[in-house]
Amino acid sequence: MNLVKAENGEIVIRMPVDEASDALYTLRNRADELDDCEDLTEALEAAGVPMPEEEDHRRYEYMPPVD
Repeated sequence: MNLVKAENGEIVIRMPVDEASDALYTLRNRADELDDCEDLTEALEAAGVPMPEEEDHRRYEYMPPVD
């Protein structure tokens, strides 16, 4: 994430789509825990940020330490 501009109480940031998708996902899922996040959520949606795709299968593997 890069800060582009900060003035008059507003900021402009630039971030990759993957990071923005993760941020939108978190804002939607934790809206009840966060104060005043509606504006940011709406801004991300208006910018066309997609929700992250759900994983079909998460792999869990264990690799023991090398002695």
